[in-house]
Amino acid sequence: MSLLRNITSGLRSLFRKEQVDRELNEELGAYLEMEVVEKMKQGMSRKDALRAVRLEHGGLELAKEVVRSAGWESFVETCWQDLRFAARTLRKSPGFTAVAVLTLALGIGANTAVFSLVDTILLRMLPVRDPEQLVELTHTGGGTLSYPFFESVRDRNGVFSGVLLLSAGRLAAGAHFDGADLGVVHVSQVSGNYFEVLGVSPVIGRVLTAEDRDTSNGAVISYGFWQRAFGADPSVLGKTLQLGPDYVCTIMGVGPPNFTGVATGQPMDVWVPATPSTNPVAFMFRLIARRKPGISQAQALANVQVLARQLSLEWKFEGPLGVELTAAGSGLTQLRRRYTRPLLVLMLISALLFLMVALNIGNLLLARASARQQEVGVRLSLGASRS
Repeated sequence: MSLLRNITSGLRSLFRKEQVDRELNEELGAYLEMEVVEKMKQGMSRKDALRAVRLEHGGLELAKEVVRSAGWESFVETCWQDLRFAARTLRKSPGFTAVAVLTLALGIGANTAVFSLVDTILLRMLPVRDPEQLVELTHTGGGTLSYPFFESVRDRNGVFSGVLLLSAGRLAAGAHFDGADLGVVHVSQVSGNYFEVLGVSPVIGRVLTAEDRDTSNGAVISYGFWQRAFGADPSVLGKTLQLGPDYVCTIMGVGPPNFTGVATGQPMDVWVPATPSTNPVAFMFRLIARRKPGISQAQALANVQVLARQLSLEWKFEGPLGVELTAAGSGLTQLRRRYTRPLLVLMLISALLFLMVALNIGNLLLARASARQQEVGVRLSLGASRS
């Protein structure tokens, strides 16, 4: 039997059961009648022939069960019967049902909450181009770095295809547009190549470029802020936005819908150019670099550490400038440094909790099933199904 014919026959048995049963009765009845006639030709009476055929083949109903069980549809029907029986059982045992549902809800809820936290802090990658190539440069111990250090690494490294800078935190400022108060927005000061290094393209307009400095007063707004404050009006491009009491900038572009910055848990509304500084000890910025293809994190770290020692001598620091590299594809967050191990332990505990939940429910179901062993045995001995 071809696959298509097998599927068609199975579907017909499921959805036209009465018609298929009638046809099966006729076919099997005709076959058994032929057997009876054959035995009658051998000298048996009809009554003895019927009895002999039933002894040989088990009767019409048994033959029908054998034919039905040969197709895949019998498995589907059995599963459907089991589901119906389970539903009836749960409906008749509200106490057991409540315990099982509450136990499952506890296990699933705990695992969902823990996994959501782990996904947000540890697993979810930034919606940028090749996030696995991104690394964060930090002062030893997770500290910030200076603008001159950013410029030196950007211009003198041999392992990064790009290096960007952003302010250490997000600035909260009151926003006004055409005299209307837009409420408090979160602003990030970034280097001109911020979007270029990340590989993020605007929905409309353009993003900041390496040529944009503080004097350009350009700004890129997030997609969410554009929707919320301007109703997704494209005519906002080229118009001025006031941030705080005295900073006025021109809206140059709108970021993509899924991008709110690189700091996990700190979505940004506006990006403006960072103000350049010449003070090498003004550690107030965070740096992200994109490794060149084929460059490992260890190779990049070695290159940056050599450069950091050179800069320490050039700037006459009392001691060497310690620099560390950490993966930044999942975004920047202090929580990752502090809570990676506790979160993994918590995830393991929640998985064990869910395993205990499953075992408890399994034991309850086994206890209930053992009470039906005698009933199932009688049903099977009579040729009926389990349910």
